Amino acid sequence: MADRTTRPSRPGETPPLRGWRAVAMGVFSVLCAVVGVVALALLPGAYAESSAIADAPVCEPTPTAPQQDPTCLAEVGGAVDDVRRSSGRGARSPDWHFAPDDPAFPAAWVDFRGTSDEDDWSAAQRHLFAGEPVTARYWGAEPVAFVTQEGPLRTSSGRDGAWTAMLWVGLGGLALGGMQPATAYLRRRATPGVPLGTRLRATLVGATPLWLLFGVGAAIFPERVSTQVVAAATVLLAGLALTGAGAVWTARRESRAPR
Repeated sequence: MADRTTRPSRPGETPPLRGWRAVAMGVFSVLCAVVGVVALALLPGAYAESSAIADAPVCEPTPTAPQQDPTCLAEVGGAVDDVRRSSGRGARSPDWHFAPDDPAFPAAWVDFRGTSDEDDWSAAQRHLFAGEPVTARYWGAEPVAFVTQEGPLRTSSGRDGAWTAMLWVGLGGLALGGMQPATAYLRRRATPGVPLGTRLRATLVGATPLWLLFGVGAAIFPERVSTQVVAAATVLLAGLALTGAGAVWTARRESRAPR
């Protein structure tokens, strides 16, 4: 009986990786999977901290130094005095350096989602980035929000739903880590002549990491958590539906081909 794991490649099919390429891809897959597992393990803590920041009141009175285990937001005056920008296509949002008036609180670099293009800045962001005096709200040693004359602002780490970054990193890591074993499973199972149900199941299993990765990519752009989840789920389910339909069409075409 022929070994199903070492069958020759069919015409037009990409041959499996062998030798050092297979080892390198295996190491890469394991590392990605480890990153994904660690990120998902840290997700409950990230969610708890994000929720605590969102619900935290302003400290009364303001503490004289950053809290080790914060329960409220300490207000400290200060201003942005420096900016750190990246260059090139797809440049990320700049980092802004906040210098507090009270030396007991540390200066910090902060960033805001969607500020790479100055045309998209809100009035409050323009006020802050211009170096005007503002009030920072510290969660421990980190400023997570600002109060300006034009309104309040939340940093990327202080915004509602900041915990989702850990979720998408985790799912993205698992998707990358699962791509090689899923592809190997697909090559073994989705072969001509196998029952349609077996072939369809193998095709969906093999395609899931790829479409999950695309879903994660679609989820990192929206601001609202619900929109992120809908974007990821839509891409994943639509991709699997198209892949499954393609597998059924291919199997039926092969069954009608002359032997």
